[in-house]
Amino acid sequence: MVYMFIFSTIAMTLPFAFECRSSGCTVDKEGVVTCSNPTLTRLRTGVEETTESFICRSDVQVAFRGENSFVPASGLEPSMHTYNELATLMHVSGSQAITHLMSRNTHYEFGFASICVFFIIYYLGSAVVAGSCISSGLFVPMLLMGACIGRFWGLVALRIANRVGMTEEALQSEQWAWIDPGVFAMVGAGAFMAGVSRLTLSLAVIVMEMTNEVHFMLPLLIAIMVAKWVSDALEHALYHSLLEFKNVPFLPSEPFGGPTLEMLSVADVMATGPVVCVQERESLLALTDILRKTKFHAFPVTRPTPQGDVFVGMITRDHLTMVLCHAALVHSGHCPPGLMSYDQLEGKADVQGVTRTTESTEELELAVLAGSPLPRAKHTEPADVVVDTLPASLDLDLTAYVNRSGVSVSRYFNAMRAFRMFRSLGLRHLPVVDEYNRVCGIITRAQLLDESISEKLAHIGIHIDH
Repeated sequence: MVYMFIFSTIAMTLPFAFECRSSGCTVDKEGVVTCSNPTLTRLRTGVEETTESFICRSDVQVAFRGENSFVPASGLEPSMHTYNELATLMHVSGSQAITHLMSRNTHYEFGFASICVFFIIYYLGSAVVAGSCISSGLFVPMLLMGACIGRFWGLVALRIANRVGMTEEALQSEQWAWIDPGVFAMVGAGAFMAGVSRLTLSLAVIVMEMTNEVHFMLPLLIAIMVAKWVSDALEHALYHSLLEFKNVPFLPSEPFGGPTLEMLSVADVMATGPVVCVQERESLLALTDILRKTKFHAFPVTRPTPQGDVFVGMITRDHLTMVLCHAALVHSGHCPPGLMSYDQLEGKADVQGVTRTTESTEELELAVLAGSPLPRAKHTEPADVVVDTLPASLDLDLTAYVNRSGVSVSRYFNAMRAFRMFRSLGLRHLPVVDEYNRVCGIITRAQLLDESISEKLAHIGIHIDH
């Protein structure tokens, strides 16, 4: 509400600083220019029919009399239609503002001042809103800001053409048709978005579909590629920065350091410290303690042997939570004993009244961690079923719920190949075992990010600039 109030106030007050301009000639949707006064210069006065009058005079003030005759109100000429440049851009939606900026044959519809002021206000507003919790996108703002920049340089090119003595007839010829601020706005929109998102051919197709200016495909492609190359040389894409800001462990197509990573083994990049493991048969107290003290998504499952606890598979945090909830329901008499089906474990089916949805998954986990009653389905009678009411000495058999097809690698496995396994198989975790199949470490995507690999390489004396 604060953002809306501030932006609405600015949008309503700033246009007062701009004088009303006469439309002179108007351009319809088909691009046909109609001038009320033949002596007016077409390129300098052509504007669209859909401009915003704001507090300016408009043709609505003309009073009609009879069938084909009219009398202008207040002594105005019938063609005296004025509009406000900044209001035309700020009092419409983003898509409509893009249409105004990319309009053809409207060379001087907007001046330098209105374009610059609108760009600054819209840029600051987009940056603030896009970084807030408001549900807003970046696609239209990127196109609109790029169109502003392109329109600005289109006016510069038009001024240069006028200075060198090019006539109106010359500017209207096919050879010099590109000296149009609307064309520059189209190219600027594509270049700006390419610099931010790093899209190339798909972006060119999108802009072509928007404008239907197929004959300007070559300059648009050149602008998009140059913008992408310059942006790649300066910084990575905006969406990459958002992934880093939100701490999303996104792996690039190639790891940091490139072939240098071939020198490392998974033992060099895996997480240090003891790995939190779960045995096939574990006590209730140990399971609840693991869930409450860790935030890991999955845990290696081990089996006691004379050589130690060997690796047998993986179990996810969600599955472990459901097993505890099922055990509590069985102990309280609300659920018959027996194993849960795969659909129940995955949340595709209810477990005797406990509805499993995306929202209730978090409620179940919070209930287990806090020791509060489990959430019940609406069609069942409420009952205070709490995991903490289970006897601490109770052992839970996890054998039926272990994913025995989990991938594991030897501690001597190549780090580069492990990186490719994460990329190709979509792994979230990779246990590392020794020669006796005992878990000695685990790798997640966090250990394969650029910063982590850079620290590992620096530890062995290899320094590579980002």
